[in-house]
Amino acid sequence: MSMNLALRHLRVVVAVHDENGYTAAAKSLHVAQSSVSRTVEEVERRVGVLLFDRTTRRVTPTPPGEQFVAIARKLLADSETAFNHFDGYLRGRHGLVSVATLASVAATMIPTVLSGFRQHRPQVEVAVQDAFSLEVLDRVSQVASHERCKRLGRGFLSWG
Repeated sequence: MSMNLALRHLRVVVAVHDENGYTAAAKSLHVAQSSVSRTVEEVERRVGVLLFDRTTRRVTPTPPGEQFVAIARKLLADSETAFNHFDGYLRGRHGLVSVATLASVAATMIPTVLSGFRQHRPQVEVAVQDAFSLEVLDRVSQVASHERCKRLGRGFLSWG
């Protein structure tokens, strides 16, 4: 069964549940009450059940509505975690950095540099490969030709 719901659908249903009504949900979401009403009706049509019992004074979740809200909360939390993880990747807070260097540099300077780098980027994994000078140049030029090559910033890799 494909319900084809977006995160905004889930946010609206959870807000109606949490705020105990359409007007308060609309206010908390900064949208019109009619938009909240239409969105809940759309979700109910797509899932095939009523999520809320409505009276002129109250909005009460149905048993399927309670189940839906529990699932929606998990999906919203998971999506927030995933987007934060991706944002961290884009900002260089985690991921993998490969360093190709001369063996003498790997033995003498890299440990100090990595210590400082790890203080600023503890979630970034670093792979150090030592090689001869021509191999290092070859590896760097191969990586630089990839579109996904990203610059992390000069301050972290300075010799200070």
